[in-house]
Amino acid sequence: MEQETLILKISKNLNILEKQIKAVLELTQQGATIPFISRYRKEATGFLNEIMVEKVIETYKLLSEIEKRREFILETIEKKGKLTTELKKKIQKTDKLEELEDFYLPFKEKRKTKATKAIEAGLLKLSEFLQTNPSESKLEKEALKYLNQSITNTKEAISGAKDIVIQNISENSEIRQFIREKLDKGVIVSKIKRGKKEEAILYKDYYEYNEEILKIPSHRIMAIFRGEKEGFLNITIEPFFGEESLLKTMQKIYFDNQTELFKELVEKSWKTYLKTTIGTEIKSKLFEKAVTESLEVFSKN
Repeated sequence: MEQETLILKISKNLNILEKQIKAVLELTQQGATIPFISRYRKEATGFLNEIMVEKVIETYKLLSEIEKRREFILETIEKKGKLTTELKKKIQKTDKLEELEDFYLPFKEKRKTKATKAIEAGLLKLSEFLQTNPSESKLEKEALKYLNQSITNTKEAISGAKDIVIQNISENSEIRQFIREKLDKGVIVSKIKRGKKEEAILYKDYYEYNEEILKIPSHRIMAIFRGEKEGFLNITIEPFFGEESLLKTMQKIYFDNQTELFKELVEKSWKTYLKTTIGTEIKSKLFEKAVTESLEVFSKN
């Protein structure tokens, strides 16, 4: 992306003039520090204070990284011959790094999983048939076509096909964005690890604890994560209204069909992949936010 476009994006994000952003970036490239720019180059920057100067620099770095990543992702998917017009539009539209990674996820080289092993065993077409919601007898009959040296019975074939679908659900960008949005407004849950109760007396307030993410203060986040780091607490991120409504929406997004088979596949995808991966992502953002807020309080004091 051209420099001018990046500057325009920063201008919209921070609600300041493009010429102010240009001045900050030019001074930074000349080696000027943030305090120097805010104190001695006020006329050039339109009197931006130290905080705004830092935000301009940080936003520029972030958007530059996103653009590099976007170019890499587009190029990689295109080389694989799988870049559709619709996917390209989605990748070009987003300015969120996590969404870019969601779009890229299905095309990444993967470590060995149950799903990749099932694909190698020739069960991809059976997984596609599975998603047509066949009866149990039809599925059994279809599975007979996929028996080979590594897949010796229909039970193994169907199980492998399910593994493929479960992983595909976890890599669906719309589902991932939906879950991220829900967990961002979810609940942080802390529980004492088995056998650590006596040893972790310092964290007794967090043995069985939960609080809304949008309401929990930074000092409490820091305490909970410290307990996890020291090996006393288990922390998870849970949806605010529980898992049931979340799973129903996931099922509707991917299948648009509320059958028991699809319910099973969605639930396994949530528990096996999504709850952990996106939960970890939310935890990381929470911790970073708490650290930033703590530093700001310390700086003010």
